[in-house]
Amino acid sequence: MKNIISGAELIVPSFRVAAKMKGQPQAFNCRAELFDWLTLDEGTTLPVFSTYWWCRDFVQTYWTGDSCTMPRSLNRSVFALAEVVEYLEDVKRVVFDPEATATRAWSNPQLTMSASYFCRLAEEMRPDAEDLFEVAEAQVGGDWFSNPDDLLRIKLLCEPSVSEVVRNAHARAAEWEVKDS
Repeated sequence: MKNIISGAELIVPSFRVAAKMKGQPQAFNCRAELFDWLTLDEGTTLPVFSTYWWCRDFVQTYWTGDSCTMPRSLNRSVFALAEVVEYLEDVKRVVFDPEATATRAWSNPQLTMSASYFCRLAEEMRPDAEDLFEVAEAQVGGDWFSNPDDLLRIKLLCEPSVSEVVRNAHARAAEWEVKDS
């Protein structure tokens, strides 16, 4: 039986993003549609964060004095985040770990990627991450979906190779971007 969660989702990098649950859930086609996402620069920039604390601090400073409900920090794998970027059609770039300098003001992202590059990076990462997970799963055996100990063993086996998966995906995504220019 196939699991509903991809094993690759559990071993790739994940990031924190700020969002609010939509007040009136409507029919939706993807998870991204359930939320109103914190975007910057009139909807063209999606901030993402390495830690819960950086996301929380950004939101608290960025929304100081705002009477609306503050967004909360959500954890998303690189794949789920690419789905968010694709859903947010106006987003042109993703900024990593920006600083909120005042209410509705920000600066100093640690890294900036175009939205198309980020989505391509996630796409390039998926096959290698799936393969890595499958190899580790075969070594561990058992049922990782219902046994947390098996999942932990798989993650520990995968951990040393995830950075290589990311590097290879960056190389392929960069090739794609050069061809596309």
